Amino acid sequence: MYIFENSCDNTFCSNTFEWCNIGIKPIKNYLQNISYITDAPNYSAHFDENNIFFCTNLHELSPNIEKLTASQKISSFLQCAIKDRGEFRGFVGFDICENADINLFTKEKIDIVSTFAKILAVFLVQERFKKQSRNNFENLSLLINNQDSWIYIINKETFEIEFFNNSVKQSCPDIALGDKCYKAIVGISSPCPDCPLKNSSNQLSEQSSQSGSFKITKRFPKENHGNRLMEISIKEINWNSHKSYMAVCEEKPLA
Repeated sequence: MYIFENSCDNTFCSNTFEWCNIGIKPIKNYLQNISYITDAPNYSAHFDENNIFFCTNLHELSPNIEKLTASQKISSFLQCAIKDRGEFRGFVGFDICENADINLFTKEKIDIVSTFAKILAVFLVQERFKKQSRNNFENLSLLINNQDSWIYIINKETFEIEFFNNSVKQSCPDIALGDKCYKAIVGISSPCPDCPLKNSSNQLSEQSSQSGSFKITKRFPKENHGNRLMEISIKEINWNSHKSYMAVCEEKPLA
């Protein structure tokens, strides 16, 4: 049994998982970057309306793939397409070697194997999606953390900080997730008197949805941040399944 997964642009595939019977030599490392253009042209067309490709005649295959299967002494195989939102993304396969009985794949067994393969394909697509989401988040975090601007996210109801970038951490070394924004950043014990989150929450939501962000200019106390004048762009966002505000602070020259 094996799994081939497509590249991001669907131009080639690679063997990513392999399970071999006793006495069968693993070859996964040799089955990498197989081109759908030169090695296996139009390969997805072999799969029927049920996403199954049951091959009993290796001469149906392209010369390169036929040569590859012959070198492994494969006489037939069953493959199930991996689909992601209707797009062909690879396949799960089961091989029968030369000395095996082709009748091992009866219609009933084909149905069982294909059902198993389809379930496996669903889990595989979900796992790849999670991995891609994690990668995207890590890349986004890297991008945000390399910005000179202060960027932080505040819980709409509690004023608690839910995210901050490296620039915030450098200016506020003691800051921690869950801290109140007014205490951790401004250094006071209650919400800022001019805080738009406190005084104009409905207005902020309305303007944010219309213009994309809500801007205020705020002077930070000298004892906390060297008497800085900051322009703060605030936007309502969905964060961890609830409403929060993202603040982007740009330093402005003092008058």
